[in-house]
Amino acid sequence: MTKLDELIEQIQSDSNANESMNGLLDKLVKARDTMQDPTDADAAEQLLTEVLKEYLGGALGDISEENADPEYMEKTSAAVEEAFTSQGWSNFSKRSRRNDLMQYELGFNIENTSIRVSVFVEDLPKRIRIHATLPFVGEKTYEYLLSRAIVDANKRFIYGAFSYDQNDGEITYDYSYPITHGFFQDDFLRILHAVIRTSVDDEAFSAIKKAAQGRYKRTEREDILKSLAPLVEDLTD
Repeated sequence: MTKLDELIEQIQSDSNANESMNGLLDKLVKARDTMQDPTDADAAEQLLTEVLKEYLGGALGDISEENADPEYMEKTSAAVEEAFTSQGWSNFSKRSRRNDLMQYELGFNIENTSIRVSVFVEDLPKRIRIHATLPFVGEKTYEYLLSRAIVDANKRFIYGAFSYDQNDGEITYDYSYPITHGFFQDDFLRILHAVIRTSVDDEAFSAIKKAAQGRYKRTEREDILKSLAPLVEDLTD
């Protein structure tokens, strides 16, 4: 999910923001609709910057990557790599996507489940983002049921959350936290291990996988159809 998608979802899910920022929401949605590839993170972020600049009328000043702090990025990226090394994780890839964004990719096999973990070091704002991508995608047919399963699973989590990308079906467990006051290896590793464990949480993982692929037992399918009957009836009136 791109930053553009994230902001659109945040505004749509917050009734107060939806009312007060409806003009911005319209601009963001229209901008996304013009994209040839809505999953292109770099293009989406460029569009997001342009829309925010236009909407805010320059109130926030220059928010481009020209304001990135190269010393901060260099030190924080080195600290992240040192944390990986302390765990014996040498098989990681990295790429500098912009002056203010470094992305790392690692692979893990947890309880016979392959998880791809992405770690993002950002300068604008100063934060660490961690995404654990599940080894299956959500089928469009079961999108409604998958969304319900994700909502139910997320009730158990205070900070991180599972998310579903409607564009490509990707399902991730996401966590981000600010590092304005510095990067601390212990905190980073504790959070990273927690994200990995949570992404393969037996209860949540099984429920989300079942919903993503529609693997329901006969009695479960009957219950689902009964629960959806009032909605279908209302929409067909």
